[in-house]
Amino acid sequence: MCCVKYQAMMVLALLFHMLTAKADLLGIAPYPNAKIEEKQQRDVTNHQVVLSAVRKVNGLLRAEKELWLDGTLHRVLYQIPTGHSNKEAFDYFVEQVSKSGSTVLFRCEERRCGSSNLWANQVFEVAKLYGPDREQYYQVAKYFEQQQLYYIALYTIRRGNRRVYAMVEIFKPKQKAAKPLLINADALLAQLNEQGFADVFGIPDDAKQIATNDSYQVLRQLVKEHSLRLVIVGQGTWQVNSKVSLASSLEMGKAYAQQIQQQLVLDGVAAEDALVMTSGPALSIKHQTLPAIRIIKQQ
Repeated sequence: MCCVKYQAMMVLALLFHMLTAKADLLGIAPYPNAKIEEKQQRDVTNHQVVLSAVRKVNGLLRAEKELWLDGTLHRVLYQIPTGHSNKEAFDYFVEQVSKSGSTVLFRCEERRCGSSNLWANQVFEVAKLYGPDREQYYQVAKYFEQQQLYYIALYTIRRGNRRVYAMVEIFKPKQKAAKPLLINADALLAQLNEQGFADVFGIPDDAKQIATNDSYQVLRQLVKEHSLRLVIVGQGTWQVNSKVSLASSLEMGKAYAQQIQQQLVLDGVAAEDALVMTSGPALSIKHQTLPAIRIIKQQ
């Protein structure tokens, strides 16, 4: 009888350990004192990475931007402790993702995310994530580790019964995306507000191609819609060539940033609101394709 009682106590202790958030998920620490409702790792086929708000069209889930990829999915569903809001939980996980050097691809809040019912029952397929549309937050980011691409999705909700849940998903695709992913102006703004800087990739170093480039148009939208004053720090493709002198590298980085500044001026941005600097090879922008710029908020 004593042994049976002891074994039962051990089973209960093991279950408690499994249901309390003590283990990190790929470097993302659990919310303090949160309870793990679900934790899994599995290979998936045709997994959806949502890069926009969701809506229902003819009874089907629709997202303006999305990826469908095969790979490995890691996910943890947390129940957040009583007294903590869904916004607090969201900010907690966003801060950790930001510190990892990830690039935010899309972020939305409240009704701008679309239907919570769709997020809960069709995107994540977890009914506990269903709640009022005004009580949801979502972000998806990408990051690289040892040249492997990962997508990190965060979703928090406060249900009608006031319970708060957070879903953290890390997806490791088997193959690369078919085309480069562009971050939107809202995601760039969020990074600027949180970090004071953001990295922008894919603007060509040919002045004739800048105006029609998608990445440039996102940058222009950000500056004009939010009346931002920025410093543009240039780093170009030439800086990966060790044969280029430091002086030449600095000059080329400056010229690249100036081309972008000049196009912004042509599009109605004051020159003093888009100052230019160069980093040469000193600016460390990892795991991305050059040329690139880092935009910094003017003080």
